[in-house]
Amino acid sequence: ASPTAGVIDSQSVKAPAAAQRGFDAGKKVNGRKRHIAVDTVGRLLMVNLTTADISGSAGAQLILDAIRKRWPWVKHLFADGAYDRGKLMDKARFLGFVIEVVRRTDHEPGFKVLPR
Repeated sequence: ASPTAGVIDSQSVKAPAAAQRGFDAGKKVNGRKRHIAVDTVGRLLMVNLTTADISGSAGAQLILDAIRKRWPWVKHLFADGAYDRGKLMDKARFLGFVIEVVRRTDHEPGFKVLPR
């Protein structure tokens, strides 16, 4: 059976020689951004490469249509707080997705495994 849920996130990476790049002020990176969706088993569903100045929620909007067409059984997406934006949530709802925002539970610095 195919998983019906996935995870969306993005990662900014340095790209000093790239023809198109932008500055991610939050990460202080001049380069590109990978917008990625995987299913809950970890299999890649979709990836989109943009300049680093494109927000995670804007990049996610670009891949929702493709996920819906290619994997119609995916219904639920988990994301961090950066994806809790009106336009993204409206588009997700229109396409039949539920985006569950999983927030950090404390203010400790560093990596911490979150539920889901």
